[in-house]
Amino acid sequence: GVLLRSEARIGGEPFRILEMEAVIYDEEFAPDVFSPPAGQEIEPAWVPRSVSLDELPHAVPFTVLVPEHPPFGVDDVDIFPPDRQHGVPEQVHIAFASSFFGEDDRQFWLVESAEPFPGKRAVEWQKADDMRFGEDRDIDPPLRVVQLKRFDTHVEVRSYYLKMEELLGLARQLVPLRQSPPPLHPSQ
Repeated sequence: GVLLRSEARIGGEPFRILEMEAVIYDEEFAPDVFSPPAGQEIEPAWVPRSVSLDELPHAVPFTVLVPEHPPFGVDDVDIFPPDRQHGVPEQVHIAFASSFFGEDDRQFWLVESAEPFPGKRAVEWQKADDMRFGEDRDIDPPLRVVQLKRFDTHVEVRSYYLKMEELLGLARQLVPLRQSPPPLHPSQ
C-alpha cells in the first residue's frame, strides 16, 4: 500500500496536511533531477546540533547567559542554525529540568540569539524592569514567556509549568556563562 494522506492535529484541529496527488511506479528520472539548481545557494536543513554546556561559549558568536543559581540541572543544549528563508536567526536552546521523581513538570528553557526573535506571539505583554512577559495563549497549555536583552543577547525564558514569578526570578539572575579557555591545539 501507499500512504496517500497524512494529517497532524493539535487540540483536534489539523495544522499540517500532506497529500499525494498521484502515484507512479517504475518512473525513469533524469540524472540531474535531484541536483540543486545551477547558480543557487542551498542552505542546509534546519537541524539542531547538540553540544555540552562547556562547549557552548566557543560555539556561538554571542554571550550565552544562564541563571546564576538554577533550581535544577541542564538537561539538553542545542544550537539551531539560522533559517534565513523564514527569518529565524541562529539560536541556542538550553533545557533545565528537575531529575527528582515526580517532578517531570519542573522544567524551563532558555532560547538565546544575537538577533531579535521573529514572529508574533499571542501574548498580552506586561513590563517588569528591563523585561517583558506574558503567556502565549496560542499554545495549550499556555507557554509562559519572559523576553529580555542583556550583553547584546536576546533571551526568552520559557516554561509551561513554572509560575511567572519563578521565570522572572530566573531572568533577573542571568549571568554570562563562565568561559574556560579554549583547548590548546595538539601542536602547542
